[in-house]
This record gives sequence, structure tokens and C-alpha cells, in this order.
Amino acid sequence: MKQKLIIALSLILVISLQSPSVYAQSLAAPQNSYTPWPKIMEQDILWRKRIWRDVPVTDKKLTALIAGNNKDLSLFDVLIREAKNGNITLYSPVNDRFTTTLSYTDWITSINQLPLTRTVVEASGNTYHECLSTDRINDAIVKFKIKEDWLSVKDSKKVTVRILGIAPVVLIANTDGTTTEQPLFWAYYPDNRAMLCQYKVPTQNISWDSFFENRAFSSEITKMVE
Repeated sequence: MKQKLIIALSLILVISLQSPSVYAQSLAAPQNSYTPWPKIMEQDILWRKRIWRDVPVTDKKLTALIAGNNKDLSLFDVLIREAKNGNITLYSPVNDRFTTTLSYTDWITSINQLPLTRTVVEASGNTYHECLSTDRINDAIVKFKIKEDWLSVKDSKKVTVRILGIAPVVLIANTDGTTTEQPLFWAYYPDNRAMLCQYKVPTQNISWDSFFENRAFSSEITKMVE
């Protein structure tokens, strides 16, 4: 039943992004940097569905999430660069509710304690796990998590989707030889739209904000709460 509902909603999907807590607010951003979000009053929301999805970096069309080029930065490198410069706030991965801020210094300390790894597939088909140093953290990223709200708004025949948060997820090695996926941090997407408009997606003529607003990615829904 849920799968049928998701398919039906996808057919009438319209994309826009705004804060989950106060939908009536909009961000102040440089003029003409992006399309302003339409205001939605809380009392006009008929129903809300919260959805979590995984965006795999193994998809060749999505390698720009972790790999840049000579001109443009990957999404991960954009977030880290802006966090280091104090322009954006990172949130602890302890939960996905953006309750605990994480300074860049504390984040560096935390990743230095992680046994980062990646899965290597040999030509023969055999696989093994390669330990990685923190300067190769991009290679340990296996996916990005996205948290978003789907909204039905009064007097609108369309469903509105607003991305709330983005989290890069790395592979870490356990002492028993197994591996675990772990988010590095959460970034509150509405607060970062203006910044992401300033960066171009490698090999594409769009900004990172347009990449998400136009849904230029494939993903898998992992959880839905009504």
C-alpha cells in the first residue's frame, strides 16, 4: 500500500524547499541566487509525510557527490570547506533532528578516531576492505542520506517536497572483520541553500542547490513516517 502511495505521489511531485519547523519563514539570500521558496503557513498543511532516502555514490552519474575536478568541488568538499570557514553549521550524527551542533574542530577530532575503510573489488571478483587515512575520507563515503517532508497544502492540487537535511555516510571497519555504515554529520539543508547556489556541480552546468531542487539524483526510500 505504501509503495502504491509513493508512486502516486511521485506523479504529482513539485519541488521546493523550506524549513520544517516554521514553513512560513524564508531565507534571506543574495538576489537572483535562487528561486525563493513560496511561503506555506502551518495551518494550510493538510498532511505531512516524512521520508528518508539513500543516494548512492556508486551510481556513476552521482560521483560528483564525492569527487570534484580541477574547477569544481564535490558536494562533500563544499560542505567541509564552508564548515571550516565557519559559514555553515554541522550537526552531530547522534540523531537526525539537528539538536546538537558540531564544530569543525570537534568533527576533525571525531573522524580521526574512525577506522575508515572501503570495499575494493578485484578483477577476479574477489573483494576486500582497504583501510583509509582521514585524508582519503571521500573514498570511504558510500552514500548520502536525505531527510525530507512531503506536504499536501490547502488549495493546491500538487504535493510539495522540502528537503530538510543531508548526511554523508562512511564505511567503518569493526574489530570482528565486519563493516558498519555511519553518518559523519547532518547539514540542515534550508539554511545552506544560498551557499550551495555559489558552487557548480562538477561536469554539470547547474549549482548544487539546483541539483537538489530539480531532483537530479536517483535514490531509494528507506523509511516513511505519516
